[in-house]
Amino acid sequence: MIQTHLLKDSLGGNSKTIMIAALSPASVNYSIKNKAIVNEDPNQILIRQLKEELEMLRKSMIENMDARPPSRGMGGGEGDLGGEFNGSRSPQINTARERELAAIREQLEENQRLLQESEKSWNERLKETEELARKREEQLKVLGLVSNAHELKEKTVTNPHLLNLNEDQQMSEKLVYFINSGSNRIGRIDADGEQNIVVGGLGIMKEHCIITRREQPTHQEHSLLFITACHGAKVFVNAEPLKEGEEIELRHCDRLVLGCSNVFRVVIPSARSENPTTDELAHESRFDWQCAMKELNSKQIKATMEAEAIAEKEKQEMDARMKKMEEMMQAEQKIAEEKLGKQREEWEQHVRTLNEQMKVKELEIKTQMQTEGDNDKKKLAEQLAQQESKLAEELVKAEILFEKKQQELVERQKELEMSLQKQMREAKVLGSQKERERVERMKFDDLLLQSIPLVNEANSIADELQKQTLFTLRLITCGPTLASLAGSSETLDDEELAISNGIGAELKVEVNFQESGTFRSVMWDIEQFHANVYVMREMYQTFIEHNRLPAYVDTWKSTYGDDCDPFYDPPKPQLIGKSFVFLRNIEFGCKINETTSIFNHMGGNNGTLKCEITPTILSHEWQACQHRLVETCPEDLETLVLPTLTNFIGSNLRVNIFVESLRGIPGKLCKDAYVSFKWSGNTQEHEEPVEYKSEPTASPSVDPNSSLTS
Repeated sequence: MIQTHLLKDSLGGNSKTIMIAALSPASVNYSIKNKAIVNEDPNQILIRQLKEELEMLRKSMIENMDARPPSRGMGGGEGDLGGEFNGSRSPQINTARERELAAIREQLEENQRLLQESEKSWNERLKETEELARKREEQLKVLGLVSNAHELKEKTVTNPHLLNLNEDQQMSEKLVYFINSGSNRIGRIDADGEQNIVVGGLGIMKEHCIITRREQPTHQEHSLLFITACHGAKVFVNAEPLKEGEEIELRHCDRLVLGCSNVFRVVIPSARSENPTTDELAHESRFDWQCAMKELNSKQIKATMEAEAIAEKEKQEMDARMKKMEEMMQAEQKIAEEKLGKQREEWEQHVRTLNEQMKVKELEIKTQMQTEGDNDKKKLAEQLAQQESKLAEELVKAEILFEKKQQELVERQKELEMSLQKQMREAKVLGSQKERERVERMKFDDLLLQSIPLVNEANSIADELQKQTLFTLRLITCGPTLASLAGSSETLDDEELAISNGIGAELKVEVNFQESGTFRSVMWDIEQFHANVYVMREMYQTFIEHNRLPAYVDTWKSTYGDDCDPFYDPPKPQLIGKSFVFLRNIEFGCKINETTSIFNHMGGNNGTLKCEITPTILSHEWQACQHRLVETCPEDLETLVLPTLTNFIGSNLRVNIFVESLRGIPGKLCKDAYVSFKWSGNTQEHEEPVEYKSEPTASPSVDPNSSLTS
């Protein structure tokens, strides 16, 4: 299998590999074997081998001594014969054995010498190790730590101390810093004065803070701890920032954050009970690194929640006002309907009364005519006609008055309905704006929670590396897009609403550079800033590895190149502001001559721009139309119909844009100022619009002479 080939570096030597799988080696990899090697010190191996060799040499010498022949003259007659026979070769055999024994003795002496040297080197290394341990203990004492386990156990029971907290639980509560009586200075190891407790890391000043231990006169075993922050030091006690020179009392189990990454828990044994139980000690352990960081971040989250609560309250108030307005409108509409119905009833009653009166008059006239006779019929008929005419006139007047009042009521009702619709539309728009602002605020809150610690870290690294750079978070206002400005709106309110909806905001990091006595600021995107933070951390780590010496720059340049500097951004064109010129008059072929303000990203005025825009239609029909318009101009100008560009669709249009002058440019931005604009009329849908630029100004001036003709 391919896993065997991939794991071949882990299948041999001093390694232990656990694989949960059904593995079977391929035919080409049967030679791979696992040979276990016992971890052993090289000196121990050498000593063991020398001892084994010495033992073998001793055995060899003993065997050779036992195999030596008997001395001459110790036998009988046969011995004499044998003596004569052995005597002839005895000198040769003895010489060979003596040489062999001499070689064995030399090798034995050499091995004994090597063994003594090995033991001597081992003893020397043991002494060096003890010396290193002693120096380490001295260095720990300089840092404010105690390495003796027995002494450490005794002091933690009686003396106030600081326990380190770490994100990794295996590294948490491993360092103990004891607080002695009097002032205990906390700072870096390279501080000018001696520090009782030495800490390092990002954001730690040379002299960071002072913890004072004061003994109570009446109770010597009870101590009071007070902490004071030094100049420019970041100190947080229970997530509350400590101001410079401010003194605050430390209590048992308080969380102390120094700089950006050093977190401690304050332990005051006198504040415990005499025999603390396991539950009490477990309760103290709950104040760990996560608790301290959560407590620190909760301040920002609390501010965010308060802002959201205010927004929700405003929304509820707006809903309540809308509901109240609707109720008022309904009440007014009901009153108007009741009033209209009452007037209708009054009018109907009036008409009925008039009809009854007319019938009564007719009856009286008929009765009178019958009684007076035929002579008076003509006169009575005339009177009757007059009465009818008079009643008809009164009826017409009453109808006109009724219609007028009814029309007034209808118009009033329409006005109320239009007002209600307008208010409802405004409330709807306002509600959508509030919702959009709430969503954007939540997005910005999350982005701020991520970016604020990074900005603080970047500023701390810049201070450590003595970089003349300052990072600041900025909320930049984005102007309306061309699409929102170019859209057609029926009313001015709709146009203002479209423009306001096109206005947005985005978060950027303002970087201020100080170069040769001059200041320069640029805006970085959040993504660019986050990427540079990682490079800053690498540079800071290189700085620490070189003992905070300027020589780290050479190592950094040799590793990453001369151009890799996260604290520098080469000069680029910087936006002074934007001007907006509306082109509605071009529709009628009119020239635009306008002076507009230059608005910066905050909406402030950064000067004025005077420009002239002249449209020219390259068609003879346009000129002929203009001549006909002059010749046949009517006396009533309201009936005059002007030609527009829509009448000449398909003809060529040339637009001359002339920027005459710039005025009131800020002094720090007036160097090499130029004007640019983009024309997107003749580009395809997915193509970038063409950008036109003027020549940069020759000399710095708040009123530069910049001309652009296009």
